[in-house]
Amino acid sequence: MARASIELPLMTHNGRPDTLQTAAKDNQNTQKAGANWTNAEFQPPHTEPGLGAATETKMARETTPLTTDAPFLDRKPKSQTSGSKWRPFWLHSRVLLLFLAFFIACMIALPVLLSYSSKHKGITDVRQGFEKPWRFISIAVLTLVAIFWNRVELQVLRYAPWIAAQPSQPNVDRAMLDLDYVSMMPPVALFQSLKNRHFLVFTAVLTSIICKAQIVLSPSLFYSETTRFTYPVEVQLLDSFDTSFDVQQDIREGTGNTAEKTGPYYNSRAVRKFDLELPFGVSEDAAYQTFSSGAAGDTRGTTQSPVTALVDALFMDIECLKLENYTASRNRTEEGIFYANLELKFEQCDQPLSVSSLFFYLQNANVSTLVPPNFWAIETLSEKHCSVLPTQFSPFIYYGALPKGNITEDTSTVEMEAFGALMCAPKSWISQVRVTDNGVKPIVSSWGSEQQRTPFNVSLWDIIPGSLSNDMGHWFPNQARGSSGAIGPVNVESRLWGRTPVANDTALYQTSVLYEATRNMTKYFGPMAAHYRLKLANDLADNSAQKTGSTTRARLRLKANRGVCIAMTVLFFVSAAVALWSIVSLRMNLKPWHRDPATILGSMIFFDRQNVDQAPVMEPLLDKPASTLSEQGGSTHTMLPLRTWVRSTYLVYVMGLIVALAITLHISQSSIGLTTIDQGTSPLWWASLPALAMAIVSLYATSCDTAVRDIAILSKLSSTPCNAMETDMSLLDMLGFTALYYSLRLRLYTVTVTQILAIVCGVLVSLSGILYSSQHSPKSTPISFEPTSWFGYRTPLVDPVETYMDLQPNEYEVTRNDLSSLVLAQNTSTIKYPQWTYRDLVFPSFAIDDAVQFKDSGASVTVTLPAARLTPDCIHLNKTAVEKVITCPNGTEVSYNLTSLSRSTGYYASMVSGERTPGVIRMACDLEADELDDRTWTYLDQTYSWGRVSNSGTNHSTEWSCNYTWAEVPTEVTFHWVDGKASIDYDNPPIASYDQSKPYDPPFSIPIFSQAYTAVYGAVFPQFNLPNSDALQVGYEFAYLVEPFGSIKLEDLADANQEEKILEALHYSRAQIAAQLANLEHRLGLDESSGAQPAQHGKLSRIEGSVTNKNRYRLIQSFEITMALIVLLSIFFVVNLWALISAALMHFLASKFPLLLDLELKGKGHHGLNSIRMTDSLLSESNYSDYLPKNAALLSLRELYHQLAGVSFRMGRFRRKDTKTAVYTVAVLDNSNLQPLDN
Repeated sequence: MARASIELPLMTHNGRPDTLQTAAKDNQNTQKAGANWTNAEFQPPHTEPGLGAATETKMARETTPLTTDAPFLDRKPKSQTSGSKWRPFWLHSRVLLLFLAFFIACMIALPVLLSYSSKHKGITDVRQGFEKPWRFISIAVLTLVAIFWNRVELQVLRYAPWIAAQPSQPNVDRAMLDLDYVSMMPPVALFQSLKNRHFLVFTAVLTSIICKAQIVLSPSLFYSETTRFTYPVEVQLLDSFDTSFDVQQDIREGTGNTAEKTGPYYNSRAVRKFDLELPFGVSEDAAYQTFSSGAAGDTRGTTQSPVTALVDALFMDIECLKLENYTASRNRTEEGIFYANLELKFEQCDQPLSVSSLFFYLQNANVSTLVPPNFWAIETLSEKHCSVLPTQFSPFIYYGALPKGNITEDTSTVEMEAFGALMCAPKSWISQVRVTDNGVKPIVSSWGSEQQRTPFNVSLWDIIPGSLSNDMGHWFPNQARGSSGAIGPVNVESRLWGRTPVANDTALYQTSVLYEATRNMTKYFGPMAAHYRLKLANDLADNSAQKTGSTTRARLRLKANRGVCIAMTVLFFVSAAVALWSIVSLRMNLKPWHRDPATILGSMIFFDRQNVDQAPVMEPLLDKPASTLSEQGGSTHTMLPLRTWVRSTYLVYVMGLIVALAITLHISQSSIGLTTIDQGTSPLWWASLPALAMAIVSLYATSCDTAVRDIAILSKLSSTPCNAMETDMSLLDMLGFTALYYSLRLRLYTVTVTQILAIVCGVLVSLSGILYSSQHSPKSTPISFEPTSWFGYRTPLVDPVETYMDLQPNEYEVTRNDLSSLVLAQNTSTIKYPQWTYRDLVFPSFAIDDAVQFKDSGASVTVTLPAARLTPDCIHLNKTAVEKVITCPNGTEVSYNLTSLSRSTGYYASMVSGERTPGVIRMACDLEADELDDRTWTYLDQTYSWGRVSNSGTNHSTEWSCNYTWAEVPTEVTFHWVDGKASIDYDNPPIASYDQSKPYDPPFSIPIFSQAYTAVYGAVFPQFNLPNSDALQVGYEFAYLVEPFGSIKLEDLADANQEEKILEALHYSRAQIAAQLANLEHRLGLDESSGAQPAQHGKLSRIEGSVTNKNRYRLIQSFEITMALIVLLSIFFVVNLWALISAALMHFLASKFPLLLDLELKGKGHHGLNSIRMTDSLLSESNYSDYLPKNAALLSLRELYHQLAGVSFRMGRFRRKDTKTAVYTVAVLDNSNLQPLDN
């Protein structure tokens, strides 16, 4: 390499040379291009704005080097020339400390944020869609950090070779001088840095990639989810337990013959038979105080805002010991009764119990009886016989005996066919429980320890017998004996399941049967009895009945994504470790320079023989022949991001993004969202995917901008003369807006364009993070179903009359007895009707579970069903006695007197069959009992009579005749899924269009439920009387409609203004009973035939409806953000398309035109542009040494620019006079030795 024959002198103690030989200064005072820069403008543009001399001086003090790669390890640093003070701004320790502080802060903040979010069920309350600002801010902050770290990365890439060439590094590898990390793509830079063991380069690039990954992950950091929170609320206790309950008075009144006493039985039976919800105040184990959150005592909790309170609960239980063995012996015979003694030994009892209450009626030994003698007994013991039983109440024994053979007067010993016995002791106590009332199914949980029990003075065993209906038999708690069927719990258990206990059934006398029956009765009737019979209403004005409870409300909370939070924490940890390592390494190895060696002017000074920074070992490495004209002047190299095929690829990609955004926006608006997501779904894919897509665009725009800024000064030098300050400038090291400012000032409009695109694409990434959001969007889809049943007459398997004669219940009787509990329970508890029924409506069934694919809590099906309802047609009878004409089946007409019965004083209400009833026709026409089957008739004729008779005469009396037929009522019914099974949604109850009713087609028979048929078909009306001496004539058909169980007041029976109200109650009651019976007895499968006409169902219409997903959340694409993204992408597309068109025109026309945008910059840069060797090759034939002032490396910038104020530089082809060769270099103009060849 041709260089001036100058040797560097020895250095003095202060690092300055003793003597420096300087070159001649040709035309130094000649005015050159760019000489108009004033002294005021002599500020180094490559440093950061606001970096003054004071700061520069402070930074110069940081001279501790940092190891960047392996070759620098294990080397002792040499003494640095005094006065060296320049180092890359972004590699300064204080700058890196800021990054370290930020990374550590985020590394700590994210786990704290996640912990806070988990502990408090979110970070803060937000409105739907208002999590977007959080996502936008996180993206924006991390984007800025990535931009700043990109400066660190760039300076590491740019100065890593120069650090290796410092005087402190005596052994410099020749290959290192060829490195150009700046021009490498990140994967290549990672590979080459590892290959060359340049770990600082590797970690800087890796951290830059991590920062970009953080940007992509940050949109998924936050999401919103509905979460429930608890708040205190004042509750009013509506009742308390009656400690003054008179047990003896209740025993004297006997079994349940009033509505008040029978309530527990009917409600328990309804819950057990029809799977109904327990009434408020009753749990499976206890009765608890009811409460309200309203001052008026009428506000319960809801499913959306349940109310929780600690209340007293009354637990009533019983412990029983089973019989272990027994002996029976004759006692005496007296007045036709055989008395026997029993010795009963129970489990866990040491002493046997002697019982003398067993007796049998004597029988004739020669007469065989169908029913052998038996005996049942419940006896209270006066003493505590067994210590293992509770001692709160007196124990009792319960036993049943079935002797073997006849018991006669000559019987000396007693042999048992079957015998079973229990010894039991009840217990009652009050404990606190936590009750959460959601208005549908309260949740009861225990509270406190087992020891926190307060004994209660009423025994369950004392009140259960009096709470049973009359058909359960007479049963007194202190003593009960019987010799037919069974008494006590066994009788109750058998009848509840449709079995009539018979005396010779040996299974009834098993100890295990007695035990299970006693436990079941306690379980099913105990809480109900305590609820209905042992509670007193509280005074709402009593402050002692008020206490603090809690309620829950749903709030939309902003939450931290656990997975993303952990991932970002790990990435911040890695980034912090890299930043810390970079600080330590740079302080160890980086020695400040006098000048920036990477600028054109800085390189000139560095390669000048007078330079105090240059390592002596570099000269032999750089000493090679200069590049020829063909090698440099004819370069057609284009940097990778600026190549046409790369730009074309990205143009296609961006066009695809624009089209995709437009299409997805259209789908989102037309379909109310792009896809269905779960609320609270981690937004990783739909929040981060757009950010990733836009980040790819932003990365390309940044790469183009970096490449253009890298060769901007060389490009300007190749087209126009530049002064010293411009030659010492590096747009690559500037921040975006600084580079934009200087590009406009220097008229480097290509840089202006690429910098604007880089800024625009940076905004793209931030906006893309809030492109999508979740929105609650229920959707309905049409659906239709095939009916799976129809209504007709089902012929019974066994004639009910035959079973009645055999003293066994038939299917009709069991159904009606069960239904009587449902009829009464509907007025006393929250009731959910059996499947395919609701109130007074019965629906055709259809395969809803098979047809609907998704069955979760958010799915519902709404259908319009042709419900069947019993509809009345009533006329008012003006006389108490009405003569009716009845046409008999043979055509004859007979007169029939429909007469109201004579009444005694008091209220009365009754129902009699009308003249069109089969039973009345049979009676009037003198027909046989099997003629005119009542079960196949399609109408029901009823006559109602009610009023009041006083001592002075009739106060009020009225009669109504009503004819009932089936009507088809279009009803909109909503089904939802509970535990995977479809059921009617009671929060959205069925809506019946009664005004569109029409006769049901095909018609079907009306079930029998008249009180007159009770003996054979069972009692569908609850069998009790009203607890009022003036209401003894109110029949069972009316009694349950009167208060306290019904809505009718007793006085309403004597009020003419209440007749419509009474009729409505009667009609609803009959329609409800008929609907339930039709559901159980008249529902036929599609392949079944009816026992009445029509026998076949004919063509059935499909059931139309819709499936609605209420918990459906849709991914919504924001219109505003989409438009902004399309506009920004369009700017990117248009500019790059303009660049492609310009490149094509310049290629084919071989010339430039105004308004053409040259973003290829072909030939402006060279391969390895930023390498030390390429820089040396470019400057090796230059004449800059002739113009550099003495001690140029030691001059301040202001002084250096002042001394070079008249010097202009230009890059291009020059002819060297002394060698008569053409060279390609950056040279000083107006030099006699170098003459420019380019125009």
